[in-house]
Amino acid sequence: MSNSKKLVAELSKTFCQEFNEAFQKESKKISRFIDDRLILYIEERKSSTFLEEMKHGYLAMAELNLESAEIGFERDMYDLIEYEARL
Repeated sequence: MSNSKKLVAELSKTFCQEFNEAFQKESKKISRFIDDRLILYIEERKSSTFLEEMKHGYLAMAELNLESAEIGFERDMYDLIEYEARL
């Protein structure tokens, strides 16, 4: 028994023609052609999702880094003022 499932899709005439042209250029079985395209699509979606998550993470860290830098700057200014007062 096969682990595959049948997929039925309705395509516009224009898209169906473009699909057939692309399929014929590949010289593969139609099921393999569709599998390859679906795998590529899923990988691109995962990559896109990962990049969005990374973007949100970096933006969140930017806020924390800015806060840390401001605290450090305030401390440096306090130390500078204290140093100048001792001179």
